[in-house]
Amino acid sequence: KYAILCMLWDGAFSYASKMSPTKDDVVMYQRFVTAAAYSHVELGLNVTPKVHLMWMHVVEQMMLSGGLFHKREDWLERLHQETSKMRDQLRRTKDMEVRCVSMARLHHQQTDPEVVSWVATVDADACRGPRKNYTKKEDERKKERETRRLAVVDEWEKVHPDKAYK
Repeated sequence: KYAILCMLWDGAFSYASKMSPTKDDVVMYQRFVTAAAYSHVELGLNVTPKVHLMWMHVVEQMMLSGGLFHKREDWLERLHQETSKMRDQLRRTKDMEVRCVSMARLHHQQTDPEVVSWVATVDADACRGPRKNYTKKEDERKKERETRRLAVVDEWEKVHPDKAYK
């Protein structure tokens, strides 16, 4: 039951995070969030502020402002991960000033648009080109995850036709 709940929330967050969602995306979001919220309560879990916001307020934001793509906290988590990785790389540097300067240079190197563009150009020049008839594993996983999500929401709606989003 908890695995199903997680898949339902995953589907809801996936649609809520789309940049400039279409009307179909909003409908799919409503299907997922309705199923997730009811399942959440059926399992006896507390309705947290995040659950309330997802269920009652996100649809308006999706239609008004082009989605929640830029309003999520993922960028902050990514920043924490990147900073932690840099600290780990330089943890053996004893002189704090040298460590700070090295971290600043590494950050500049990884985020400066000119440097990033140059690295991309060099990589593109060294590349032989895309392989024919090749599907990236991430694309396959994404398709499989989407199929499983849709199967879960469809099954939930069959079991709970009175609560399903119409």
